[in-house]
This record gives sequence, structure tokens and C-alpha cells, in this order.
Amino acid sequence: MQRRFFRQPETPAAEEQLHIAVTGTGRDAGATLIASSLAIFYAEKGNSVTYTECCVPDRLDGFLYEAAAMDQRFYGRTFRDFYSLALTGGRMRGLRNMERGVSWRIPMPQNRGLTEEESLLLCKILCDAGLDSIEVSGNGTSVSGIRPHKNEGYFVPFATALADAVKTPVIVVGGMRSLDAMERVLNST
Repeated sequence: MQRRFFRQPETPAAEEQLHIAVTGTGRDAGATLIASSLAIFYAEKGNSVTYTECCVPDRLDGFLYEAAAMDQRFYGRTFRDFYSLALTGGRMRGLRNMERGVSWRIPMPQNRGLTEEESLLLCKILCDAGLDSIEVSGNGTSVSGIRPHKNEGYFVPFATALADAVKTPVIVVGGMRSLDAMERVLNST
């Protein structure tokens, strides 16, 4: 009979801290609640978490900032407006809006949202910071009345422009209704 003995370390190895980014849609209560809850959950597990919101001009009203009472949570502290900093080329490295273990990078109520050009600039900044991939999508209510072979893939033009501007893989979803449209998008990259 052969026996093998393994010596276990007396103290367990420290778990590697993950750096996680969670992105919400910025308007719909259900998606924002789930995304912000995930951010807090992962932060409580000891991970480094940043929460962002990607918003479009007609859907931005500082929803999470107001819903989570950030003005009260940050009373006596500065809440940094990362959206304005990104658009003006301001320095963001090392800046955080820490609350409950999460760095909150969300729009403030006075923000008006981003134009396509500003969104492209923000995506480039995020990709340059080391994202593994970036997804271009909406919140399910961005476009209504989508018809197969008519107006599918409403984010494809923006995703194509983004893919041309960055080296990071770009994922596009939104409004795909037919297999033909899906295959066309897959074959165009």
C-alpha cells in the first residue's frame, strides 16, 4: 500500500483581490438596482469595485445619485463628477467616490448625458485604461417598433465606429431580430 501525504499550509493563502467594474444603464430602476447591488456585494467580498453608468442624453437625470441619496451620503465630502472630468480631459487617476466599499462614478443630476462623440471619447478612455472588452447595448426601451430586416441592430453604427477607434474587442447587442442581421454583424468584424 502506497500512501501520499500532503502538508497543508497552516494559514490559507490570501485570496487574490479582483478589480471589478459594474456598469448600469442609468435609468431603469430594476437594472440599476441589480447592478448597484452586485457592486456592493463584490465590494463586501473584499474586491476593488467601481460602479459606472452609461447614459444617453434623453435618459439621464441623475437617477441613482438621487435614489441612493448620494448628496446626503457625501455630506462634508466631495462627490467628484467623473463624467465632466472625462469630457474635459481632467485627471481621474486616484480619484474615488468611496461609499460602502465601491467607487461610484455616476452622473450627477445636472449632467445632461453624453452625445455620441462624447460617448466615443469616454469609451476610448475606458479602453485605454485596460478593459478586456466593451459592450455597446441599451436598456430595452431605447428603440421601439423594431422590425426584422428593417431597422435592426440600432447600435451597429456606433459599435463599428468604436471598433475602428480602439484595439479592445467590441461587443454589440440591441435590436437584433433576424438571423440574417446577426450573421451580417458577426461577419463584419
